[in-house]
Amino acid sequence: MPLRWQLPHGVAVVMSLAGDGDLRLAPARAAWCAANAVPVPRVCEQVHGCAVLADDASGTGDARVSADPLVALGVFGSDCPPLVLAAPDALAVAHCGWRGTAAGIVGATVTALAARSAHPPSAWTALVGPGVHPDDYEVDATVLTALAW
Repeated sequence: MPLRWQLPHGVAVVMSLAGDGDLRLAPARAAWCAANAVPVPRVCEQVHGCAVLADDASGTGDARVSADPLVALGVFGSDCPPLVLAAPDALAVAHCGWRGTAAGIVGATVTALAARSAHPPSAWTALVGPGVHPDDYEVDATVLTALAW
């Protein structure tokens, strides 16, 4: 049973669980979406950076943005939490690993959504999804010094 949230502006957020397997492969993702009655999202090849792709663009990046209400967007993560930003007229999703976060993925995603939305950020809704539990994931000095926390 996937995790589900209903956000304002008609945005449904659906997340798979670890037991659902690796959904990075298109056939597995399509089967999971069909079994859970959700549209197959457009995803990108994530690289732990801060590039944001338009919904119809191909390539590498860690976020997607769209003003098309018929397009589903998706990102992958386990220890890296997802970010969903929903404006009344546009949507953005981001994979927020520590490398991307340190590189500016959140700011880049906000900028990309602002370029597509006629509404100010005060009209948006944000959801930070779950990641791996701290007891199951260790960080070292590289992570802790990547950004001035």
